[in-house]
Amino acid sequence: MSSELNTLRVSAGRLEAESKDVQILVDSYKERISELQKDIEDHKTQIEELKHAQAKEKEEEKEKRKQEMLDDMMSRIDMVS
Repeated sequence: MSSELNTLRVSAGRLEAESKDVQILVDSYKERISELQKDIEDHKTQIEELKHAQAKEKEEEKEKRKQEMLDDMMSRIDMVS
């Protein structure tokens, strides 16, 4: 009976240690997940900024071409006059 009790105590101690190890592992996984989620959000922000910059650049290029066409038309009108 005493040996069974000792075996149970050893088993209980081992289970406690394993439980603590698992909890540490779970906590580290949670921390890593948080870090990865932050990285994802940072990348999403960067993507949005790049999309905005690209749209702005396209609009500026469009305006530039429009102005060049207008300048060309005006120079043609000046030549005819």
